[in-house]
Amino acid sequence: MGTMSGPLPVRRLLKLQHIFELTTDDYNLDVRIVKRIANATDANSFLREIESADPESRKYVVLDCNAENGKTIIVRHVHDIYMGRRNYHFLLTSLVMDEYWKSDVHEFGAINITGFRIIQSQSPEFMQFLSTWKTLNSSRWPGAGTEHISAAVALAYDGTKVILDAYSRLLKKKPDIFRNNFRRGEVYNNGTKGIDCRKLPVTPWEHGDKITHYLRKTDIRGVTGNISFSDRGYRKNFSIDVMEMTINTDMAKIATWSDITGMELFPPNYKRVKVSSGLENKTYIVTSILEEPYLMYKRAEPGDILEGNDVFEGYCKDLADLIADHLKINYVLRLVNDSAYGGQDPNSPVGWNGMVGELIKKTILFPIAQKMALRVSENHRPES
Repeated sequence: MGTMSGPLPVRRLLKLQHIFELTTDDYNLDVRIVKRIANATDANSFLREIESADPESRKYVVLDCNAENGKTIIVRHVHDIYMGRRNYHFLLTSLVMDEYWKSDVHEFGAINITGFRIIQSQSPEFMQFLSTWKTLNSSRWPGAGTEHISAAVALAYDGTKVILDAYSRLLKKKPDIFRNNFRRGEVYNNGTKGIDCRKLPVTPWEHGDKITHYLRKTDIRGVTGNISFSDRGYRKNFSIDVMEMTINTDMAKIATWSDITGMELFPPNYKRVKVSSGLENKTYIVTSILEEPYLMYKRAEPGDILEGNDVFEGYCKDLADLIADHLKINYVLRLVNDSAYGGQDPNSPVGWNGMVGELIKKTILFPIAQKMALRVSENHRPES
């Protein structure tokens, strides 16, 4: 499945055509559905339709959009309780992995994401650029003042560097080349004053071929790596990193693509990230029902005084202790007021009574009783 958004639909259609051409006799790429989207809301609505039609299958979603739209789509997808997570894998086609993916945005660690990165973040050229970038005023230079840059900024910087390098080499070899073009504050082309860019047929710049020649002879290094061009003007001898984020991991490089060597895979060095549940160091109410042997009042030994949760024992009490320890929370175990699991009740403000009613009213963190305990024990039953 793929999505398209934004301007230049012809360019994006060419991308789509290239995806279809990847299907060969040896490699079958099954493109199920393609849709052009206007915004993130369109994309998430479309994904909801796909999920409703086929909730069980694995889905590989190609997002051809800018970084902000891609991030918004992913965050909303994770927040949607009707959408799967582990059976979705997003591929972001643009160079969005150069963007800043905040590590404290937990949604990015809740789903599989693959994308591409062109910035050589460990190179001396990038380090030198970053030292200046961090000192710039962000009100004058959008995005500056941070330790992160987008691929668009990096390519614009390298493009400027290419032009400066080409003109420097040209002027060094032909210092008087523009002598007759700039006179008394005016521009001349082939002896004619002014340049009309809208005139048809177009009158070429008299030094255009020379400038193009020097541009194609570029051989420098920028923040996106080696910069050189083929005789047809295409960039050559460069590489792009393939980056991936999986469930609860930081971004890791899994491969590098080069126009010379093709795809080179790497064993990914995934680093687990500590995902905060937002529940730590707080006290919550857990409700249950007295049912032997799942929850009972504990008999105190002579001389012992039982207080708090210690007045109870049983499987549900042990399970609640394990959950609280795992979530790093404190809890108070309380018996449900009406001793009921919960059923529809027209006299209840929320329409339900029992543990279900308390859960709907959000007066408890979670209920735990016989039926829940049986389900947990069945899922963890040892194999014979």
